[in-house]
Amino acid sequence: AALNTSDAGRSLFGGDVTDRAPLASPEQLLNDVDGLIASAPDAGTALARLDTYFNDPAGGFATTIYQGGINPAAPVEIARGIRLDASVKADEQPIKDLLRGLSAIAAYDSAAFSDVSLMINTGATLSLEAEGAIVDLRASLGVRESQIGAAIARYETEEVILTGLYNSKTARDPYEAASELTLLETQLEAAFLLTSRLANLTFANFIR
Repeated sequence: AALNTSDAGRSLFGGDVTDRAPLASPEQLLNDVDGLIASAPDAGTALARLDTYFNDPAGGFATTIYQGGINPAAPVEIARGIRLDASVKADEQPIKDLLRGLSAIAAYDSAAFSDVSLMINTGATLSLEAEGAIVDLRASLGVRESQIGAAIARYETEEVILTGLYNSKTARDPYEAASELTLLETQLEAAFLLTSRLANLTFANFIR
């Protein structure tokens, strides 16, 4: 279910196919695995069937479970001339190994053979080994995430600088603007006063 996560309508682990979930339901996977284990005569055969199911290009995982793209998602341009590949697909080998190991453990009650503990122990070992490889995948993604974070920080700095330059070329100093406004207000009041006095002038007042 976590591998079927999407963001903004795009599946994150489906490679270059982003319009649908990359994996079929967990129930379908477990049903397939139960069928393989139930008919196996021993643990060795069961483990071999699981290996074929998950790793063979014609196996059940590739043909019925994984619904994503063959190719990784296209790199994203994070700066001029800098493209970043941050794609991880749900059919990466570490992920398949983890699912194979967990499936071997989850399907133990479907086994009819006596050496079921061998299958469980092998599944646990495989899961632990796969976890280490998945940590490496996460570390690789972490490096790319830090590059994206650095690019965002650069863009934010550029925005501050460009905004400051724009304001310096187009904006007025608020104190200068206030001083000019006060001066204009004084001149306007003087003009009104002069107009009022001129309106009251008459020839009779002049010759007195």
